[in-house]
Amino acid sequence: MITQEKLEVYKYFGGDIDGWSRIGTSLQKQTIKDKDWIVIDEFIQDLFLVKSGIASISFINSLEKKLHEFCDSEKTMQELKNMVDLGS
Repeated sequence: MITQEKLEVYKYFGGDIDGWSRIGTSLQKQTIKDKDWIVIDEFIQDLFLVKSGIASISFINSLEKKLHEFCDSEKTMQELKNMVDLGS
Protein backbone atom coordinates (compact mmCIF):
# COMPACT_ATOMS: atom_id res chain seq x y z
CA MET A 1 0.00 0.00 0.00
CA ILE A 2 1.39 3.39 -1.01
CA THR A 3 1.02 6.03 1.71
CA GLN A 4 1.94 9.69 2.20
CA GLU A 5 4.81 8.60 4.46
CA LYS A 6 6.28 6.38 1.74
CA LEU A 7 6.00 9.18 -0.80
CA GLU A 8 7.80 11.55 1.57
CA VAL A 9 10.78 9.18 1.85
CA TYR A 10 10.74 8.63 -1.91
CA LYS A 11 10.75 12.39 -2.53
CA TYR A 12 13.43 12.98 0.12
CA PHE A 13 15.78 10.82 -1.95
CA GLY A 14 14.56 12.23 -5.26
CA GLY A 15 13.48 8.77 -6.37
CA ASP A 16 17.05 7.46 -6.00
CA ILE A 17 16.68 3.97 -4.60
CA ASP A 18 20.47 3.55 -4.40
CA GLY A 19 20.80 6.63 -2.21
CA TRP A 20 18.01 5.38 0.03
CA SER A 21 19.61 1.94 0.35
CA ARG A 22 23.05 3.42 1.09
CA ILE A 23 22.28 6.29 3.47
CA GLY A 24 18.65 5.90 4.47
CA THR A 25 17.98 5.80 8.19
CA SER A 26 16.51 2.76 9.90
CA LEU A 27 13.18 4.57 10.15
CA GLN A 28 13.21 5.46 6.44
CA LYS A 29 13.96 1.84 5.57
CA GLN A 30 11.14 0.64 7.84
CA THR A 31 8.75 3.13 6.23
CA ILE A 32 9.26 2.03 2.62
CA LYS A 33 10.43 -1.26 1.17
CA ASP A 34 12.01 -2.08 -2.20
CA LYS A 35 8.70 -3.30 -3.61
CA ASP A 36 6.98 -0.05 -2.64
CA TRP A 37 9.75 1.95 -4.30
CA ILE A 38 9.34 -0.01 -7.53
CA VAL A 39 5.55 0.49 -7.50
CA ILE A 40 5.99 4.24 -7.03
CA ASP A 41 8.54 4.34 -9.89
CA GLU A 42 6.10 2.50 -12.16
CA PHE A 43 3.23 4.80 -11.24
CA ILE A 44 5.34 7.87 -11.97
CA GLN A 45 6.35 6.47 -15.37
CA ASP A 46 2.74 5.62 -16.21
CA LEU A 47 1.45 8.99 -15.00
CA PHE A 48 4.09 10.69 -17.15
CA LEU A 49 2.67 8.92 -20.20
CA VAL A 50 -0.79 10.14 -19.26
CA LYS A 51 0.36 13.70 -18.65
CA SER A 52 2.28 13.64 -21.94
CA GLY A 53 -0.96 12.87 -23.75
CA ILE A 54 0.27 9.64 -25.31
CA ALA A 55 -1.70 7.16 -23.19
CA SER A 56 -4.82 5.46 -24.49
CA ILE A 57 -8.15 5.67 -22.72
CA SER A 58 -7.91 2.00 -21.74
CA PHE A 59 -4.42 2.59 -20.30
CA ILE A 60 -5.70 5.58 -18.30
CA ASN A 61 -8.67 3.60 -16.99
CA SER A 62 -6.44 0.69 -16.01
CA LEU A 63 -4.02 3.05 -14.28
CA GLU A 64 -6.80 4.71 -12.30
CA LYS A 65 -7.98 1.30 -11.13
CA LYS A 66 -4.44 0.36 -10.05
CA LEU A 67 -4.03 3.66 -8.22
CA HIS A 68 -7.19 2.94 -6.22
CA GLU A 69 -5.91 -0.55 -5.41
CA PHE A 70 -2.40 0.45 -4.33
CA CYS A 71 -2.89 3.87 -2.68
CA ASP A 72 -4.31 4.33 0.79
CA SER A 73 -6.26 7.51 -0.05
CA GLU A 74 -7.30 10.01 -2.68
CA LYS A 75 -4.72 12.39 -1.19
CA THR A 76 -1.95 9.88 -1.86
CA MET A 77 -3.14 9.39 -5.43
CA GLN A 78 -3.17 13.14 -5.98
CA GLU A 79 0.30 13.49 -4.50
CA LEU A 80 1.62 10.87 -6.94
CA LYS A 81 0.01 12.76 -9.81
CA ASN A 82 1.57 16.01 -8.56
CA MET A 83 5.00 14.40 -8.56
CA VAL A 84 4.90 14.01 -12.34
CA ASP A 85 6.49 17.00 -14.05
CA LEU A 86 7.06 17.55 -17.74
CA GLY A 87 9.66 20.20 -17.05
CA SER A 88 7.33 23.06 -17.84
